[in-house]
Formats: sequence, structure tokens, C-alpha cells
Amino acid sequence: MVGPGSYKISGRERRARRLSQNCRERGRPRPASLDKVENQLDRFRAEEFWDGVMQEIAELLVERGPLTPAEILPGLRAVTLRGATLHKEPLTPGTLKKKMDVRVFHGRYFEPLDEGRYARKAG
Repeated sequence: MVGPGSYKISGRERRARRLSQNCRERGRPRPASLDKVENQLDRFRAEEFWDGVMQEIAELLVERGPLTPAEILPGLRAVTLRGATLHKEPLTPGTLKKKMDVRVFHGRYFEPLDEGRYARKAG
């Protein structure tokens, strides 16, 4: 199982890394397509990571009931907190609120409650 902050390397990513290495070794410029692939991979990894964080939060809400982002932070695993740094967004109450609000907007994971609390969405 791949958890938050970790991911499997796909064949596409392996080829991109190999091509990048070859370009560096031969002193050649990197192809623009390689930059595009690397950007896509970065976005995909970030989406996977944040989705894992949201799953972890959803489990926490089932156990502890409705919580605010500030109350959620201490309940997250250390690996999750470290993983956020790799994705260029530190886990703060503001970041959590923003990410959770995106899921609320799309009808996934959470329901907003009064006083800034979130509950696990039923179903």
C-alpha cells in the first residue's frame, strides 16, 4: 500500500528520469516535452498525496466527531505532516481548510458545520 507522502514510480516516470540523466551526462539541453511530463507527474503526485491526507482526516472525523482544521492537525500522523513539505504546502489550519473546502465544493469526504467544524460526509 502506498500512503501519504510516498508513491510508486511508473514506467513513464522512470523513462523521464533516465532521459533527464542522459541529457545531463551528455551536456545536452532537456527536451521541452520532458519538462511537461515532469510537471504532470508533480501534479499527479500532489493530487495523490492530498487525497490520502483527506482520507486520513475522514477517518479521524469518524473516530472523534466534527473538528476544526486546528483540532485536526494534532491528530495527523508525523509522516503526513512531513509529506506536506515535499508538496510545497506546509500543513497549517489554513491549508487544511482550503483543501477541505475544495472537497466540500465537489461533494466529497466532508460536510461543513457551524463554528468552522467539518464532519465526515455520510455515505
